[in-house]
Amino acid sequence: MANSGTAERPLTGAALLASGLLATDALLVGPFTLYAFNVFEYLETFGRIVPLLLGLVVAVTLVLTLVARVLPRVLGERFVTLVFSLACMGWMQANMFVADYGLIDGQALAIEGRSGRATGELALWVLVVLVGQGLHRFLLPRIAFLSGLFLALGLVSLPFVSASGGDSVPIGNEFRSLSPVDEIHSFSDERNFLLVILDATTSDAFARVVAEQPEWGQTSFSGFTFYADALGAFPTTAFSLPVMLGIPPFRNERSVPGYRAKAMLEGDTIARRLMDVGVAVDWIGLDVFHLSQGVYTTAYAIPKTTESAAAYRRRMAAELLDLSLFRHAPHTLKEVLYSEGAWTVQPLVATTSADLLVPAASARFLAEYGGGLRLDRGSATFKILHLNGGHTPMVLDDQCNVVPQRPYDEPSYLDQVRCAVTRTAEFFDQLKASGIYDNSLIVLAADHGGHFGVAGGKTHLLSKKLVARARPLLAVKWPDGVGPLRTSHAPAWIGDIAPTIAAAAGLPERFHGRDLAQLPEDASRERAYGAYVLRDRTGDDWQTHIEEYTVSGPGLASDSWSFEQAIYAPGVDLRAEEIDVGSEQGGRHESLHGWSTPRRRPDGTTYRRATMPEASLFLDVPFDGAFDLQARISVRREVVPLTIRVDVDGTSVGEWVVKRVGTTEPELVVPAGVAGESISTITFRADRAHLHPNEEQPIAFNLDWLRVEPRGAQ
Repeated sequence: MANSGTAERPLTGAALLASGLLATDALLVGPFTLYAFNVFEYLETFGRIVPLLLGLVVAVTLVLTLVARVLPRVLGERFVTLVFSLACMGWMQANMFVADYGLIDGQALAIEGRSGRATGELALWVLVVLVGQGLHRFLLPRIAFLSGLFLALGLVSLPFVSASGGDSVPIGNEFRSLSPVDEIHSFSDERNFLLVILDATTSDAFARVVAEQPEWGQTSFSGFTFYADALGAFPTTAFSLPVMLGIPPFRNERSVPGYRAKAMLEGDTIARRLMDVGVAVDWIGLDVFHLSQGVYTTAYAIPKTTESAAAYRRRMAAELLDLSLFRHAPHTLKEVLYSEGAWTVQPLVATTSADLLVPAASARFLAEYGGGLRLDRGSATFKILHLNGGHTPMVLDDQCNVVPQRPYDEPSYLDQVRCAVTRTAEFFDQLKASGIYDNSLIVLAADHGGHFGVAGGKTHLLSKKLVARARPLLAVKWPDGVGPLRTSHAPAWIGDIAPTIAAAAGLPERFHGRDLAQLPEDASRERAYGAYVLRDRTGDDWQTHIEEYTVSGPGLASDSWSFEQAIYAPGVDLRAEEIDVGSEQGGRHESLHGWSTPRRRPDGTTYRRATMPEASLFLDVPFDGAFDLQARISVRREVVPLTIRVDVDGTSVGEWVVKRVGTTEPELVVPAGVAGESISTITFRADRAHLHPNEEQPIAFNLDWLRVEPRGAQ
């Protein structure tokens, strides 16, 4: 008996430590790492959920240890080796084989788009398990020591993860609370400035909603001027918000985190300028991350939930557990854990994901906020309210009721905008009742547009997605402004917000835009817009590339838009002699607008459709001198005959005339000295296109590949 007990103790110890390693990494260290890199997404500190996670770690550790003990000894030993192998492979999966599956914003994660990883990852997991079993006799005596060592290293690393994960320390008083703080309700009885941001709301959608309620123009929005042709600066908040506050547009001059910290903390923003003259700046928003990099007197993060603090902590722990398990699992299991957006752990503690409640939280906050307004602030105030608007997830109907599983389409988008605009109208009515409205400068804006709700229809020659994201809501009511809502078609720009507020506050004019009070209806003006893919970053966190456009006329007129340049991050290598346009490699060379998504024919060949009015490829020609430019294109009968003009870096180098249906391989000569020394822009302009059913833009031709060869290479 003594010998049996002595033999069982090492197995029990190995089982405890191996099980503890597996459970601690996936259920404690993993959630902490995710929290550390997204700290401003949460209203509670990680320490408040540690008891919940520790309880789960202990439970899983004891269950796995019990399994090892109740199995026959030989199987129990094999089981311990299996647990140790899974712990090691889980750590490698979570830290070495991480893929970008997209943002958690109500849209489906790109799991199918990464399906190519499934076979390789599963094979690696099986290999590690088999190797572990093959080395079982060698590993078993060492598993307790190795598990203890790895466990200690993981726990010791947590302070370093915390130090590297967080963003810049806020200036001012930051509040993370489940109930609003008192300061945000306090206004001045003399002068107030309000910037109300309805995220992802297009000017066209706002116009449609207000037209459905014509009385609003005489009441809730009285005194406002609505700039129907306002142009945005960028397609997402990260770079748009600094421009709204007075920072010049980002042009890839530094890494993304470096730019945001420099712009929001050190930049000459309207918030800083107002604080310098004694104005109290109160920043209220759903996204604590953006608050964290702003300059303010008081900031309040709108909670995503009306739950108790204990219920919120359970939801927070469940969300971090789901994300950690997803990160630790091989691709084959990720879809099961994701469960079409329902996840695995979160449904056990809540019926609806917290992220799906964000639009409802925004609408609820604005409805409640107006009820507690006071005129007791000793100084003038600048209130920034960053609310959801039409931003995903689209889960609200026009009465602000939560309707999960709504389709991602234009009717859903417009309903959510109706909810946001209705709540805003009610808030403005409360400002009037409180005596705040009349003496205030109020800017109602969106940081960018959305994907829907744009006038012009499917036949518009510009990319509908490009135009929709570039048309944010913008309306201004000046102090003592009266009269019905007025619509202006002046060429306003989102960068005009800061100089407009500065002028009303009597500050010197030092911002990049123009004071909208001085912008004539028929002003001649060039406005700048930068397009990019949100999460397309290099390894050192630079934006891979930004495409710069100049808009010299109405935003809905295709001939107003001019492509200027593609600004790539340092070190991006676009050298190639052939571009397979439909491949992932080809996507690095293509302009963001002017091409369809990749298509595949039954024979396996890939291509992209070129849309009107132009489509471009970016290429660093890998040799000097003149070169031949050849392509494989195909056309439909509706566009034959088709003429395609080819420009290289703004110089016309010739044209291809396609006189028959099907595939052809035209070529032309690019003279020496035309292509630039670095990245060149090759632009195709077709004289005809055809709009087929279910297509948003007219299609000119299909492009399979593009090839360059030095003259005489054949």
